[in-house]
Amino acid sequence: MAGVRDNVIATGGGPGIVEAACRGAWEAGAPCIGFNLCLPREQQPNPCTTPELTVQFHYFAIGKLHKAMRARAPGVFPGGFGTLDELFELLALRQTGRVGGLPILLVDEAFWRGLIRWDVLVESGMVEPADLDRLTFAAVRRMPGPCQRGRARAGSPRRASPKAVQQRPNISSSRTMSSSPR
Repeated sequence: MAGVRDNVIATGGGPGIVEAACRGAWEAGAPCIGFNLCLPREQQPNPCTTPELTVQFHYFAIGKLHKAMRARAPGVFPGGFGTLDELFELLALRQTGRVGGLPILLVDEAFWRGLIRWDVLVESGMVEPADLDRLTFAAVRRMPGPCQRGRARAGSPRRASPKAVQQRPNISSSRTMSSSPR
């Protein structure tokens, strides 16, 4: 990782869309920061994060803080309660001026508009109309059929090429940051 980089991919360290982002960086030869939360179903960072830039967190608040501090243009994909927690933290930080003009991109506009009635927040006086200007929505083009790009066909397991497996970074050197009780 020679040279100075102003921007790198920084994601949660788990599977799914964050692993896809890390893999894209890895395949391009770029580093990827992985902020991994220690969860019952996602205990290990995904194998595409850069090991020396992978950090594991015991508490959500600490991981969320580190992501927010380093974010330059967060893209938020559909997710569960943890994703909503991180999104609203970013919105509150932006609303209160703690993170300046941070653009927040919500990927899959139909999902986000279906999940949250943003206009109700304005109508009830909870946020200003300008607060909604902090959001940028991105539509998602759906691929037809069950065999979308990047997914295995039913009954045929996905296999990485031997070369890819050999070059995949070792995740055992990731660091753990925790403020867990002693």
